[in-house]
Amino acid sequence: MQQAHLVLMPSRAEPFGLIGLEAIAAGIPVLISDKSGLADMIKDLIKEKKCPAEMRHRIVETSVKECDLGEDAREWAKRIADTLEYSEAEFDKAAEYKKRLLESKYWEESHQNLLRVCGLND
Repeated sequence: MQQAHLVLMPSRAEPFGLIGLEAIAAGIPVLISDKSGLADMIKDLIKEKKCPAEMRHRIVETSVKECDLGEDAREWAKRIADTLEYSEAEFDKAAEYKKRLLESKYWEESHQNLLRVCGLND
């Protein structure tokens, strides 16, 4: 992944999207389907002001309808071309997203819930 110019997660259904999170954690530009838990998490972090609002531009609307595949492909192609055209700036933004995501400590709540369910924490 460290040699990637861009990581794509064009899922039409994805409970979370670990590969997208790994790309962000590696500071690699990423495009993420809006049909993923990762997109939902990013939107929540933006609302909580724990991630920069422009990170929403990493999320691509993706339809689940077969009849929309052509339009989806065109939108993804447009976003891929734009990201690659401005690759240097995208890597700068990706580094900022990585920093802000780590600062958000997004994992703490789920960690505490796991400990509580296991009876290891009150």
